[in-house]
Amino acid sequence: MVKTLNGSRFTLTTSEADIYTAPSNAMTLLVQAVNTTSGPVTCELWMTDGSNNHVACLFPSQSIAAYDGISDTSKHYIPTGYKIRGLASAGTSIYVEVTTFEGW
Repeated sequence: MVKTLNGSRFTLTTSEADIYTAPSNAMTLLVQAVNTTSGPVTCELWMTDGSNNHVACLFPSQSIAAYDGISDTSKHYIPTGYKIRGLASAGTSIYVEVTTFEGW
């Protein structure tokens, strides 16, 4: 089986949306969110199953200060078809990057 290092980038909106969908078993290596605006913005990130049911919280709802960011280097197993989804209190203000290792 081919193993792949994957980077996904996404700008959050005020509606929960897909950031990453695991095409095969995957593991997160880095999840980070950056506020690109001059004011604080609240965001949250979830792992969901294929039907968008929340199964694990990656970033609980929290405020990110202006031009600041948060990151998580914990390793999270993501089964095939599961997703990372997120939303922010202000659209186009939080930029998310997810780095995963796939295919193991």
